[in-house]
This record gives sequence, structure tokens and C-alpha cells, in this order.
Amino acid sequence: MAINVGIIELTPQPGFPTLKGKEGDETLKMKYTCAESELSALPDYGDSFTDTRYPFFCSLTRHLLEVKDISRDESGEFYWVELEFKNPEGGGADVPSGPIKEEWEKDGQDYDVPIEQHPDYLIKWNHKIICKKGVNVAYSGWGTAIGTKIPAPDNESYAWIKPGDAIKDGWEIFADEIKKGVESFRSGITTVTLVQRCTDLKKLIISGKNEYKRQTPANTFDKEGEWLRGGSKLKKEGRFWVMTTSWINRMEWDHDIYKGAT
Repeated sequence: MAINVGIIELTPQPGFPTLKGKEGDETLKMKYTCAESELSALPDYGDSFTDTRYPFFCSLTRHLLEVKDISRDESGEFYWVELEFKNPEGGGADVPSGPIKEEWEKDGQDYDVPIEQHPDYLIKWNHKIICKKGVNVAYSGWGTAIGTKIPAPDNESYAWIKPGDAIKDGWEIFADEIKKGVESFRSGITTVTLVQRCTDLKKLIISGKNEYKRQTPANTFDKEGEWLRGGSKLKKEGRFWVMTTSWINRMEWDHDIYKGAT
């Protein structure tokens, strides 16, 4: 550990110390002249500014020494010393910043969907099947049909109609719809949203290349299916950058259209 700068005779240069930069990304600079015997008393990398002649700057304990330039004066009688202290949580520092704070939220948007779009839809749910009079055998595809087209030769004896449609002469209802009055079902879109806060902008935007790609969020709230990552919103709040990212859920996304995250 370096010796406290405040107890030696390092000579501060006019105009120093200085503190410059944006909030959370400031650089504290100090410039001294000193004798060769005093060089060993300089702070080490990672130390805080400790020159007690400057109480205000000593209070900036988050600013740590990153740059130390030492050069000998042309006269050879003394040394020039330049020190730079930076906040490691700042976006401009090359050292790792503080942790990313995360907040997760799940949201559902409900809406009505036509019954025909239900994944288990059967025509018999909301269609009647009619037959020619005198036909006494049930249509073999009645229980499993998902479309109104009846293949030959059964199409000569059976047909599907919607409730309320007219029945052709010589035909009669063989079976009514099994879900009378049901034309839609309740469904919705599930969205998971992540809000991240960090002083280092670079740590937040590094994953932006995966926008609009298939990607499973770190928190799915146990929701099954596949997820598509949307675009991110980015803004500055005080000394923090805030990025909001959402994922949309569905049973399956088209893998030809939406590529997987990298």
C-alpha cells in the first residue's frame, strides 16, 4: 500500500487538482513535482486520492488511480508526476463497472380470437352436418374434420353448413353443432419486460444485436412456448442508463422469418 500523499512534500502545480467530465464519469487529475526520493510515496493503481491538503477531492473515494505518468525534468533536479483518478462505475472507464440492476415484469393483453383459429379446432364445434334424406349412417369424418370440404364419394351424401344457413331441398340435419353460439375464444399475448439500470452504457447495449430474434428471456415466469425479442428503449436517468427490453410469447415463431439469437 502506498504511503499517504498528504504527509510528504510533493509540490502541487497551479490549477490542480481538477475534476472534469459528466456525472458518474468524471476524471480527477493531479499534477506534482517531486524529488526522486519521494516517488515511492506515490499512490498505487487502484488507490483513492489521499492528499489531505484537498479535503473536497479526498471525499471522492470512488475515484481510483488509473493513470500515473512520471517524467524526469530536463534539468534532472526533479520529476513531473501526473495522476488520473476515475470512477470505475463510469461509462468512460475501461475497467468493469458496477453491477446491472434488473427488474422483471410479466404482462398479458387479452382479446377474443375466432374459434376457427383455436389450435384444437374441429368443424363440428360450430357447424351442422346435413345429409340427404334417407341416409342413416353417420359421416365417418364427423368427429375429426377440421375443414368444410368433404372428400368424394361422401360429399354426395353429406355437407357442412353454418347455423342459420338454408338447407337444400331433399336434405336434412344429421347432427347439430356441439358448441352452440360459440364463435370465439379468449386468448392473449404474453409479454415479459426487463428493465436494466447501469452506469456503464456499453454493458447494456452489447446484446442489442439480438433484437427481433428468437430468444428466451432469463425469466419466463414458467410460460411455455417460444419467445421473440423486441427492440429496446434506452434513456438516461441521473447517473444511470436505463434500458427496457420486451419479449413476446407464442407457441411457435416462424423459424424461416425469425432467426435465433447469437
